[in-house]
Amino acid sequence: MTAVADSVYQASDLNRRGRAILDDARKGLARVRDTDGLSLVITPESRLGELEDLRAIADWVASYVALEAAVVHGDPDRIPLAALGSWTWLRHLPPADLSEFVNEIRDGLVASCREHSIAPADQVLDEWRETAEALSDPASRETLLAESPAAEDWVDVDRPESASAQLGADGPSAS
Repeated sequence: MTAVADSVYQASDLNRRGRAILDDARKGLARVRDTDGLSLVITPESRLGELEDLRAIADWVASYVALEAAVVHGDPDRIPLAALGSWTWLRHLPPADLSEFVNEIRDGLVASCREHSIAPADQVLDEWRETAEALSDPASRETLLAESPAAEDWVDVDRPESASAQLGADGPSAS
């Protein structure tokens, strides 16, 4: 998305040099200065999706910065909803998970910016959104966040015998 127009065309060039303008636009963009001085850009329609992705990434970066400040400098148990931005679903995560989320989404956002793609950050968000959704149900939350049993709470059990061995070789006995 770093294409820069080599030439700036005038409005009068649209009729005389239309093919050159379209060729520049195919390469990335063509800049046309209107008679009132307004600069217009002609670019392939496929690039509009990239602009939408960049808008989403910008929104996510703003949410990240506010959340990161709240997690690092504030009380992770009392993060205001405003700090979550469009990620209000994060309110269901315990504080330790919020810190982990901040680290993972930072890496995802960096990858998204470097790759000019929404995919890396979107994947992180999807995975954490699923986790938060599971934790939003009180019964699931209690089960998922319960302490793991200690090693001494586990017991060994014998493997059950096969059904035919339990019933005998000839099948069930008739009474």
